[in-house]
Amino acid sequence: LCAERGVDFYEIVDQLAEEAAYGVSSDPAFGQVVLSSFKSGGIVVVAEELLQDAFFNLESYLLEVAGDRFNTLEETNFANGNGSGKPKGIFATTSVGGVSVPNTNAGSTSAITADNLVDVYHNLGRPYRNNATWVMNDATVKYLRKIKTGISGDTTYVWQPSLVAGQPDMILGRPVVVTGGAPTIASAAVTIALIDLKRYYIADRLGTSMQRLNELYAGNGQVGFRFTRRNDGRLVDALAMSTLTQT
Repeated sequence: LCAERGVDFYEIVDQLAEEAAYGVSSDPAFGQVVLSSFKSGGIVVVAEELLQDAFFNLESYLLEVAGDRFNTLEETNFANGNGSGKPKGIFATTSVGGVSVPNTNAGSTSAITADNLVDVYHNLGRPYRNNATWVMNDATVKYLRKIKTGISGDTTYVWQPSLVAGQPDMILGRPVVVTGGAPTIASAAVTIALIDLKRYYIADRLGTSMQRLNELYAGNGQVGFRFTRRNDGRLVDALAMSTLTQT
C-alpha cells in the first residue's frame, strides 16, 4: 500500500505565475506501508441435544456473539495492538516511515491540564484538525470532564457536552471517541490521541466466517463451530496524529 509518509502533503502545492516553473519538493512525499492479514478466531463446541432442542436459531445466535467478540478484540487491537501478529494500534505508533508522531509530555505522571490539551491540539497540523477526533479510554474521559479552563475566576469546563441526541461530546471543538483499548493514565503511558482517522487504514481481508464441524466432535455427541476473521490496521501518515504522553 502506497501512502503519505510523514510529509505535509498540503505544502507541496503552491501558487504559480503564468509559464513559471513548477516547484519540486526535496522531501520524499510517499513511502510504503504494508497492510498484512492477521487472523483471529476460535471454536465453540455445542451438544447435539442443545442444537436439536433449541427454540431459536442457535447458529445465528453464535454468529452474533462471535461477531461481538471480534469487534471487542479489534477495538483493542486498532487502539493499542503492537503490530506483532495483530494490527498496529494508534497508541502503539510512535513513527511512520521514520517520521515521528508529534507528541506532548504531560507535566505530571497522573495529571493532565487544559494547557496540555491545547498543546496536543496545536501539534496537529491545521489540514488534519478539520477531520480530527480525540481518542481515549473512559477513565481518561472521566478525568478530563473535571478540568476547568485554568483562567483565574473562570469555572468553565474544557469538556463540551453534546446537547443534541446522536451528536458527540467535544474538546476544543473536536469530537471525542471512547475506546477500552486506549491506555489508562500512568507513568510513560500514551493516554490521549488527536487523529485524523481517515489516515488510519483498516484492511478487512475476511469478514466473520463460520464453519460447522460435524465430524470432529461427533464421538462426544457434539458439534463444533469455528469462527475466523482476518484484517490489519496501520497509521499511514505520522503527521495525521498528535499524542499526549504522561511523564
